[in-house]
Amino acid sequence: MSDPRWRRRRALRIALISLGAVVALVLVLVATGAWLIGREATLQRIVVEAEKALQGRLRIEGVTGSAYDHVAFDRLVFRSKTQVVTVEHGALRYRLEPLARRFTIEDARAAKMTIETIGKPDEPSTEPETLELPSAARIDTLRLDAVHLDAIELVDGARRTALSGADLEGRYASEGGTKRWIVERFAVTTPWGKVDGSATLAAARPFAIDARLLAEGKAFDVPYRAPLSIAGRLADLQLASDFMVSDPAERPVSGHADARVLPFREQPIDNAKLHVAGVSPKRWKAGLPEADITMDAVVRPSPVAATDGGEVGSNPFDATVHVVNTAPGPVDRDRIPVASLDADVHGDSLAIIASKLVADLGAAGQLRGEGGYRFADGGTPSFDGDVRALDLRAIRTTLIASRFGGPLAVSRRDGIVRLDTQLADNGRSVKLRGEFEGDEVRIAEAAVTLGNSRARVSGKVDLARERPFALEGEVD
Repeated sequence: MSDPRWRRRRALRIALISLGAVVALVLVLVATGAWLIGREATLQRIVVEAEKALQGRLRIEGVTGSAYDHVAFDRLVFRSKTQVVTVEHGALRYRLEPLARRFTIEDARAAKMTIETIGKPDEPSTEPETLELPSAARIDTLRLDAVHLDAIELVDGARRTALSGADLEGRYASEGGTKRWIVERFAVTTPWGKVDGSATLAAARPFAIDARLLAEGKAFDVPYRAPLSIAGRLADLQLASDFMVSDPAERPVSGHADARVLPFREQPIDNAKLHVAGVSPKRWKAGLPEADITMDAVVRPSPVAATDGGEVGSNPFDATVHVVNTAPGPVDRDRIPVASLDADVHGDSLAIIASKLVADLGAAGQLRGEGGYRFADGGTPSFDGDVRALDLRAIRTTLIASRFGGPLAVSRRDGIVRLDTQLADNGRSVKLRGEFEGDEVRIAEAAVTLGNSRARVSGKVDLARERPFALEGEVD
């Protein structure tokens, strides 16, 4: 009869050998699985399955690397109903820490990204339910250590905008019990200068946001610096900027702008305010007059759009405009003969109409009426109103002193300026109906009355000719 202790030792030895064999088998399977997963062919198979799952909306070409830590590709194309996003020559290096539920993108870069708009959404965009990562991802922390794009091109029909040198650093994490997306640094170079900034966005409603941007550079050869703050929540943003531009003599012109923006509405701008001070045309271009202009404007969305030939305008707005020139004067003294301008403005994609337009000409009198500008046919401005107490000498010192008053209509279309006015002043009157086109003046009717004398003229004046006048008329 065998020793019981020997039998126990033998059973323990067999159990240990079996356990070791199982562990070895598991290790072999894990190593085999790890080798299989890490193979480039496996990565390519994963890509193929992803393309199938997205039903042709995703296409990735020239994939190399390993599913463990790095991927590279020649071309990635993602299509939606409204956009096509193409990324060329991209590379991604990352690190996954499953136990810590952390995923880190150590470096991501691409030679070019093109975003092409191919249509408008069928329905207006809506506020998302959540911005949290899906629980199935089992990731609590996502880090973006370095994301770089050499070039970005935005394409919308024939319009193309090229950006360059885009960099991004950020993270997604739970801080203080709140999950947030945090952009630690963002930078991009545009045709008008460089934009840098940072931002924080809560991942749950109401999606509190706090962002700071700085745009600086040159726009239309004008240096500018415009810090921008964005606060509020994703569906209701408050924007504010104290900006500065420099004239060619490097003298600053300061301003302030703020706006309430509702991104998920058809007309996103709820209201906007603009204040600019210290503007003088002479500083910007030699030959223009001197002035000291301050402008204030308030813009609000409007429920009413204009129509032009049956076409209905989009993005209608209402605005009030107040302009003050503290240095008015006659044009031959290098001044602008306007002391202030006030108007109520209605506009949309078709036209801008200024009603209740009042131009205080200072000593030169006043203009009242309605003005407009339609964008069709190369732009068609117009004014229809009346003149009050117009002093020609206050406009130009070589003209006569006067107190003219009466109707005035001016418009321009297809390069032709049309003028129709009839002004009177204590026994003097001027009536003029005609057209101006380049060097040519076509006078349909002109009449000047001085006391009991009257002169009537019609015809044409062509300033490009050696003998410009072709007029006929009579004097009473």
